[in-house]
Amino acid sequence: MYRMTIVLALALSGCIFTSRSRSPSSPPPPPPPRAEAQPAPEPQAEPHHVPPGQVRSAEVHDRNAERKAEHDAAKDAKKENKAEEKALKKDNKAEEKAMKGAPKEDQKAVKAENKAEEKSLKAENKAEEKGVKNQNKTEEKALKDKNKAEDKSAKK
Repeated sequence: MYRMTIVLALALSGCIFTSRSRSPSSPPPPPPPRAEAQPAPEPQAEPHHVPPGQVRSAEVHDRNAERKAEHDAAKDAKKENKAEEKALKKDNKAEEKAMKGAPKEDQKAVKAENKAEEKSLKAENKAEEKGVKNQNKTEEKALKDKNKAEDKSAKK
């Protein structure tokens, strides 16, 4: 009765509607069709203009990578030198310990000889490091000069 009153009230007010009742066996309505994804536009073969800031940035990254590789190589060489010095020192200590029963003059002579050997190895390693550093500095300076010359010619 209540339903009929509502339908009658709506019909008299001018609103007409239809209700569909679904039967339990009917399938649900199909989903709306999906919009096809548009393919991405093809990238351009080569950009016409690359901003100079990007070019300089790439150059800086390359130079930094080269410097890092050189620095790592120098660190590895220094580490090897330190290990060599440490091994020599350990051998010398063992030799001096074995000489404990010998006369004092012999012990002092061995100790002085070992000390001189350690100093000479350390001096060699230090000279090698300085040589590498100086070589790197001259190469860096040459590279800077070359870059300055290129920048000047590019500005003209």
